[in-house]
Amino acid sequence: ACDIDDDNDDLTDTQEIALGTDPILYDTDGDTFSDGFEVAQGSDPLSIISTPETIHIPLLPWLASFMLFITMGGIASRRQTTQKPSI
Repeated sequence: ACDIDDDNDDLTDTQEIALGTDPILYDTDGDTFSDGFEVAQGSDPLSIISTPETIHIPLLPWLASFMLFITMGGIASRRQTTQKPSI
């Protein structure tokens, strides 16, 4: 017999009942990670403060660099368009 995964989070409904997670919610604790991913990564799918750390570490430096690049590009563009032409 095939066990159903109603919320498509990679945990069967039977596994979710055993873990205490909601079998119809993809992310029971609301931390943006699926219940199945949290279980696979060793975090608690019932706690919003327990998240898979492997995702956060490489993402934050990239995001900070990207934001700095966008901010600096926006400033440079604004300066170029607001300069008065020399006569």
